[in-house]
Amino acid sequence: MSAEAETLPSLLGGIPEATRARLAVYLYGRSHTHELGIRIAATCERRALQGAPGLVGDALHDLSRKPYAPTSVGTRSMSSKGISLGGSHQVGARA
Repeated sequence: MSAEAETLPSLLGGIPEATRARLAVYLYGRSHTHELGIRIAATCERRALQGAPGLVGDALHDLSRKPYAPTSVGTRSMSSKGISLGGSHQVGARA
């Protein structure tokens, strides 16, 4: 992750701030790119992020200035039994 953190500013350098702000809001809104949206928002000033629809821009600006803490949404571990696609069958039972 440290290599990504170092290359991100160089990748975003030529992109206008208003475009970066829109990209940050877009990526933040998807669960699999949530963290990337926050990192890109950190490269934007509050005014650029406020141009985003609704209150998302302000909230994203504030969030991007705090240390990132990944959420636990969708990270539940599977039980030791796993998932069975076979369904439940009763041995010896016939219709």
